[in-house]
Amino acid sequence: DNVRTGEKGLLPKIPEKIFCNARRFYLKSEIKPYDYIFDELKKHQDSHKDSYKSYHNLLLQLRMLNYAKDNISFDDYDYVVCFRDDIFFKNPDLNWNKILKVASRYFVTTTYGWNKGVADRFFVSNINTAKAALGRIDDVIKFVKKNDYITGEQLIYFTLSKLGIDIAAYPIKIF
Repeated sequence: DNVRTGEKGLLPKIPEKIFCNARRFYLKSEIKPYDYIFDELKKHQDSHKDSYKSYHNLLLQLRMLNYAKDNISFDDYDYVVCFRDDIFFKNPDLNWNKILKVASRYFVTTTYGWNKGVADRFFVSNINTAKAALGRIDDVIKFVKKNDYITGEQLIYFTLSKLGIDIAAYPIKIF
């Protein structure tokens, strides 16, 4: 459960074969071997004022994404669609042809007002851009030392911007 946002942590069981041939993997809820990153984060502003719980949760998410980058072969694919398991699409009739055409050149995500259109819950991109986004845990210390705080949305913008990757925000409604 997320005390700060009020979101509940228990999700219904995911039906078998819902993602066709997707590989599932489970990771323990710990940040090892990234303790040194969390130690650095605790030296900076607690932007959510929740005793660094949001930072800990962010590191758990980033660790899982980095694990996926390092352990899944993307060689047989042209695109990666990445989204958190706690989102639902309000407009499921998305124009995937249009999204994939844009994703061939840009990092496509949902519109999210205060971070220049960048959200960290969903993205579609080509393989090289996806690997950069999935591996953004490598930029956490550099970001927090520069800004004295961190958010997942601003970290993804930071990582992609330094690599010269443009972002396209698409009005995909999620909740």
